[in-house]
Amino acid sequence: MYPVTLYVESNEGCRDTFIDTMVVFNQPTVDFNFNSTDHCLRGNIVQMTNKSTISGASLTYAWDFGDGKSSIGSDPKTIYNSAGTYNVKLVVTTSKFCRDSVTKSVTIHPNPVSDFTINSPKQCLNTNKFVFNNSSSISIHYLHVQL
Repeated sequence: MYPVTLYVESNEGCRDTFIDTMVVFNQPTVDFNFNSTDHCLRGNIVQMTNKSTISGASLTYAWDFGDGKSSIGSDPKTIYNSAGTYNVKLVVTTSKFCRDSVTKSVTIHPNPVSDFTINSPKQCLNTNKFVFNNSSSISIHYLHVQL
C-alpha cells in the first residue's frame, strides 16, 4: 500500500489536499512444463504441469492448446489430431485481477507407415530365395501455420 497526496493551490493562494492510498498487488509467476515437447501423432497424450505461483491471492487458468481446443484446468492434458508444431499458451489471472501469460511449443511428429513386399511369399524349403523390399514411408511434408 502506498499513500498518495495531492496538494492543489489556486492562483489566489487557496489550497486543498487530497490523500488516498494506492494498492499494488503481486503479479503471478507463470510457468508450465510438458511431459515431453516431442510426441508421435499416434497415441499422443500431452500433459501440462502447471508451475504458476502467487503469494496472497488465488489463481485461475486459461489454456489455449494452439489447435482450437482449450481448458481452464490447473494441469490439463490434450491429444493432437494432426502432426505439426503447436503453441500452447497459459494465461494466469489472480483473484486481484492481475494477469500474465507464457507460451511454449510442442511438436507432434507423424508416424511412419511400415510396409514391405516379398518377391514370392510361398517358396520351397530347399530352393527358397526370398527377396524383401522395404516400402515403408513417413509423411515429412507437414506444415502448421499460425497467424
